[in-house]
Amino acid sequence: MRPGIDLSIRQTQKLALTPQMEQSLSILQMGAEELNQYIEEEVLSNPMLDFQKDEGKREIRQSYGEGIRTHGQKRWDDDGDGQEYFNSIVDEKSYGTGLKEYLRIQLYAKQPGQERQRRAEYLIECLEESGYLKMEPDALASALQITEKAVEREVAFLQTFEPCGVFARNLKECLLLQLKGEDEETGKLRLLVENHLDEIAKNKISQISKATGWGMEEVIEQICRLKERLEPIPGRGYGCATETFLYPDVTVKQEGDGYCIVYNRECVRPIGMNAEYLPLLGGGHTPEENRYF
Repeated sequence: MRPGIDLSIRQTQKLALTPQMEQSLSILQMGAEELNQYIEEEVLSNPMLDFQKDEGKREIRQSYGEGIRTHGQKRWDDDGDGQEYFNSIVDEKSYGTGLKEYLRIQLYAKQPGQERQRRAEYLIECLEESGYLKMEPDALASALQITEKAVEREVAFLQTFEPCGVFARNLKECLLLQLKGEDEETGKLRLLVENHLDEIAKNKISQISKATGWGMEEVIEQICRLKERLEPIPGRGYGCATETFLYPDVTVKQEGDGYCIVYNRECVRPIGMNAEYLPLLGGGHTPEENRYF
């Protein structure tokens, strides 16, 4: 057989993944917690995105039975069983030493005087499961039969306990209690907490940039450090704190002779365009801002 050149036609199937398809496949594999974290990172890195108000929590139901296969949507308000089921599932961190018990252990280890111990025990009992002290100083002073100034001294003593940030009266105080040290990074984080918490909550990156004189990338970097380093709910993970609920992505419930798969979508925050930045689409923005369009 002599060597030669042969032309032939062969059919093959190939799938070329575009960047959009790769992103879609990556997102489809995420659970609700991973998806929320991914959305939060995208909103933080892109000022054009913002969280939208949830217009009603919904469940997507798919039923399986004898020859039955239906799809539909209904509001949680129409059937409270689903929400009640989700609320009954508690995170593993909810088991173990409770927050108040942990604080009492630290109190007894310090061996305070009898009067200070009595006051501290009362304040610990007034503490919310989140770790915040929400009772008014005058009410505490009346109950303890001391002055409001003395109440502040007792609260300041208890604020030295772990977890850091406990016994704060509001979010700002909680975060500032966690910012210890005088290095440059701590100073920047303290500046954000003291003056720009509202702007951070509303994702107003440009306003923070103008007020601080930092570039937008620097603002985003410092906000990321703020979220990574500080805990807004110091009581999280102790006992049965209300914020430690774990919501499943999917649950299966029996309905009559069949079963219903319920997709829980209420824990995924919806996003949309930030109305404050929409006028920038008409032009007039800087080259640095143009990167986000």
